[in-house]
Amino acid sequence: MLRLKNKNLQLSNETFDFDLNRSNFAIYRGSTAIIKAIQNGLYPFYYEIRNEVNVDPLYDLNKFKKTITSPADLKLTLKDKHVLRLNQEKLIEGINSYFTPLNYDQLKKIKN
Repeated sequence: MLRLKNKNLQLSNETFDFDLNRSNFAIYRGSTAIIKAIQNGLYPFYYEIRNEVNVDPLYDLNKFKKTITSPADLKLTLKDKHVLRLNQEKLIEGINSYFTPLNYDQLKKIKN
């Protein structure tokens, strides 16, 4: 594993599932991998680059997640852990309402 200048950041050679299990937060841009991260209990931080198009796949859940534009934003946001926990519950509910298990009976009806 490669260590970066910040002791709490690492570039991983492990599987995505392994990294999900050892993490508490996820900083993301346009990847839908954030959905699995939320389902595994991670709190998401969308990294917004100023003057660029928003590519956030969780745009509809904006009021329950945080957007950051700098390390200072992240530091400020992490201070209010109680709000993060409450928002995490709402994010999981939101994700689960968008993505439900495949209903094979409904699929058969569509096929026929």
